[in-house]
Amino acid sequence: MDAYEPSEVPRRLAALIAAQYGVVTRRQLVEHGVGDGAIARRLRHGVLHRLHPGVFAVGHAVLVPNGRRLAAVLACGPGAALSHGDAAAVHGLRQAGARTHVTVPRGGSHSRGGIVVHRVRRLAPEDVTEVNGIRVTTVARTALDLAETLSTHALVGLLERMEIMRVFDLTELRATMERNPGRRGLKPLSDALARLDAAPEGDDAALQRRFLQLCRRHGLPEPQQQAIIGPYTVDFFWPAAGLVVETDGRTYHATRAAFERDRRRDVDLAAWGLRVLRVTWRQVTEEKPALITALSRLATFGTI
Repeated sequence: MDAYEPSEVPRRLAALIAAQYGVVTRRQLVEHGVGDGAIARRLRHGVLHRLHPGVFAVGHAVLVPNGRRLAAVLACGPGAALSHGDAAAVHGLRQAGARTHVTVPRGGSHSRGGIVVHRVRRLAPEDVTEVNGIRVTTVARTALDLAETLSTHALVGLLERMEIMRVFDLTELRATMERNPGRRGLKPLSDALARLDAAPEGDDAALQRRFLQLCRRHGLPEPQQQAIIGPYTVDFFWPAAGLVVETDGRTYHATRAAFERDRRRDVDLAAWGLRVLRVTWRQVTEEKPALITALSRLATFGTI
């Protein structure tokens, strides 16, 4: 038939196309009874739109981002996985660029229109996962890949984002690095990990990150971060306990004016029935047991 009717498409093929963001391969069409002649007719009638050799969009060629990404992975053949900036985007770690990046085992596809193909000696099964129906490099492998192109500052920022999203796993990162000897990203990633653990005392962002790590490691309830309370933005807030924690690094709290401003905030917050606890770098790094004891009591409606 030259005309396209939804009833002509087997239900399982329709379900597959829907699950794949409106993308389908020639092989999948043939496996579901749509032969080469039928594919050619559908291309002429605008039912199928060629995206890459052997990969089509159904109905129209305007795809959601994940449809474009899946099409790129399918175009690169078995063993391919979304990677680099696009993998980071799928994991929610950073925005992707204009071209789609795919990693394939050596001997796979070469770069083609709209797709940057990275050919590697081996893409271990442990370095690949599936997110939203797309084969994609793991968070750890994505960090290693991006370490080859990101600045140290941007790479540290990526690792911090991983921590905030609770997908940072140092054991997995180390294992991924050991599985991939000779990669150019090994040294930059090692340096970024070292900087992550050795942030200067005056770095307020590092202090907040360490405080949040401390809370999570000791099983404290997850606080709201950068919460808005009246005219103020506070570092951490446990609404149920009425507890505010402000991390006092040196960057924003060292001047007399900052000291007075902080105390005015404390008075206002107390007037609204909230308890304010200010913690320092030394407390977070050297006086952890006492700080955790205080937080545990306060965050569970007790008193110090």
